[in-house]
Amino acid sequence: MHQEALQTQSHSAPDQTAQGGGHRTLLYGHAVLLRHSYSGMYLCCLSTSRSSTDKLAFDVGLQEDTTGEACWWTIHPASKQRSEGEKISGK
Repeated sequence: MHQEALQTQSHSAPDQTAQGGGHRTLLYGHAVLLRHSYSGMYLCCLSTSRSSTDKLAFDVGLQEDTTGEACWWTIHPASKQRSEGEKISGK
């Protein structure tokens, strides 16, 4: 994902996010909003997928508002060589 397409904000500062905020250092384990650069909409877990019997499968889509927790995503390291709280490298 290109850096221009990923706007990250701390979960503790939602008002800055709604106003465009700014870019911050991305750390593993932090909650972020993923914003589509062309439409300005946010990637969210769709409410229709919450009733699914498979808790690991869900539908995602773009929506304008970020109300609730459906649009917040947590970045987890893919390997044990990285840990939560560590800076995510762009390499």
